[in-house]
Amino acid sequence: MEKEVMEAIYISAKSVYDGKKSLAEAKEYINKAFNVNVNSFADYYRAFKMMLDGGQHKRIISSGLRDYFLSKIYEVYGKDKLSRALEVYMESILYYEGTHKNCTLHKDRAVYQKYVTLLRSL
Repeated sequence: MEKEVMEAIYISAKSVYDGKKSLAEAKEYINKAFNVNVNSFADYYRAFKMMLDGGQHKRIISSGLRDYFLSKIYEVYGKDKLSRALEVYMESILYYEGTHKNCTLHKDRAVYQKYVTLLRSL
């Protein structure tokens, strides 16, 4: 996924989270502007929301987009929200690996470790 698309997805997800746009409006915009499936955007938004608020997200989104979300969460919300987001992320990884035999999410685990290392250095 291109950085421009990830940025638009993040901005739209944050707008919904902040109550500035409805989920329907954001889905329509992302679909028309970037040809992203409306159901995929809904999954991206739910992942973003749960990373901030907690809860288990059972759908895996691309590790690149997850990395982008984590970088923005740290930048905008700080280390406490990043820590929560990482807890949710690992729960999602473990859930997915547990329900899909012989599956290890190497890229996701590398992204997770990148931000764990960042938190430890603060």
